[in-house]
Amino acid sequence: MKPVQVTPSIIVDRLEDAPSGAVASEPLARTFKPHGVTGAEVKRFNGALHLMKKRVRVEGELWWLTTPKGSTRSEIAAIQKRITRLQGDHGLYCYSAWVFETKPALHAHIVFIGNPVIAAALKRSAVCRGCDVDFVSDPDGLAKNCLSKERTPQAGYGRSDLGGRIRGSHRIEGGGDRVRLSRELERDAIEAGLVNDWRHTNAKRKPAQERKERRCIRKRRRGPPVKSCFFPNWRSRYLACTHSLKGTCRQPWPRRSSFDASSAGCLKPS
Repeated sequence: MKPVQVTPSIIVDRLEDAPSGAVASEPLARTFKPHGVTGAEVKRFNGALHLMKKRVRVEGELWWLTTPKGSTRSEIAAIQKRITRLQGDHGLYCYSAWVFETKPALHAHIVFIGNPVIAAALKRSAVCRGCDVDFVSDPDGLAKNCLSKERTPQAGYGRSDLGGRIRGSHRIEGGGDRVRLSRELERDAIEAGLVNDWRHTNAKRKPAQERKERRCIRKRRRGPPVKSCFFPNWRSRYLACTHSLKGTCRQPWPRRSSFDASSAGCLKPS
């Protein structure tokens, strides 16, 4: 009889220090809502910002970056990775927290620990083209007034310290958590008790059929093959391929062994 396994098959960093056989009493709850920033996400950002303010008393400063309107998630992720790499190069805490906003188009505000050298490097970087980088002079006002505009009505219930809210539903394409933290900041904030652990919600990918259609469109948009002496009638065969119903060439290409370069005019007569 196979013995019962008491230890988890996969040990994550948060369960590594837990005793053997320990099982979580309750599953982690999701904090995502499709129509705006939730109250749990507002508290998460405030707790992360509080820890960053404690770190900058020793070294570094608080800076924030705003991506261009209409940025994609991959572009925002590349900017965040660039910030983390620069923080490690300068010996600073790799702390950064960002909030997604949808008005007028998808963009993000990233608050991070940095210095004037990192800010100048971000302004020169091609990854951060079009981004606004500025020093944070009022962290509390930034978190409560500026970065919580698209919160849900329930997020401000019983709270008078938050700023104004933009009315309406603020749906983000693909969903996912609105407030995200870097790995190091998330780990330290949870250990310090400033942020409650939560179940991460990633954005949904586009359906497979739509991705397949996009790949087909990109293939159809490709230009004709490069003209070569090995394919003297390349233009006619390419037109036959494009005008066919299935977009595939029914006639095989001429083999290189049966091709005479002198008859095609590729070689000058001696």
